[in-house]
Amino acid sequence: MTHFRRILPLIALLAAGSPAAGLAQEAESNGPHEGLFATGVLDDLAIGESIRFRHARDVEPDVPGIIDFEGSAEVSIEEGEEGKRAARIALIANDQPRPVPRMPADAGHPLLLIFLENTVRTMSETVGGNPFYIRNRIRESFWDSGEVAPVEIRYDGETVAAEELVYRPFVEDPNRDKMGGFADLTLSFLVSDAVPGGIARFDLEVPAVADLPGLSETIELEGLEQEEES
Repeated sequence: MTHFRRILPLIALLAAGSPAAGLAQEAESNGPHEGLFATGVLDDLAIGESIRFRHARDVEPDVPGIIDFEGSAEVSIEEGEEGKRAARIALIANDQPRPVPRMPADAGHPLLLIFLENTVRTMSETVGGNPFYIRNRIRESFWDSGEVAPVEIRYDGETVAAEELVYRPFVEDPNRDKMGGFADLTLSFLVSDAVPGGIARFDLEVPAVADLPGLSETIELEGLEQEEES
């Protein structure tokens, strides 16, 4: 089994087949994902400014070759080619830098691309599923299902309005019996217009099943304090 630290090349993240890229192309449609896949979410950041996140994965129980970590993610705005703005993403896991090539700053949230496509690859390599099948099921879940709840979050000392979006892509999948704990994969997000980039937190939960460990992953915006139900 592969470990969970692998970060994909950006060219894979931006491919038309990736769930985030495909959904962003259709972002004009209304739905529970609307704020999640909004474009231009970095427009308020000036060149030289950045936003930082805590990034952590926990694996339980410990197994050889599958590594949990504490780290960070940073999205910085730079001047790109032909005067266009670019976003640079720097990832650190267990004190080891894991840089990612720049991407256009006017696209969707860059960490969402990384989070979703890495979920696809992790699931595929862990339980042996077809990445195209997994990617399509995740894509469909964003359009066809999902729970939306208004919440309040504490950000930089203030209480602001947000929405919690929760998706379970494989809850009714006919191939659940082949997916191990990923059959009950839960992806959840906190989105708010009051935070830079529009997404305050990304969460992934996979329960432990048989000889496969449970997995939880969180990417949390620096300055996010707590979540309160409204």
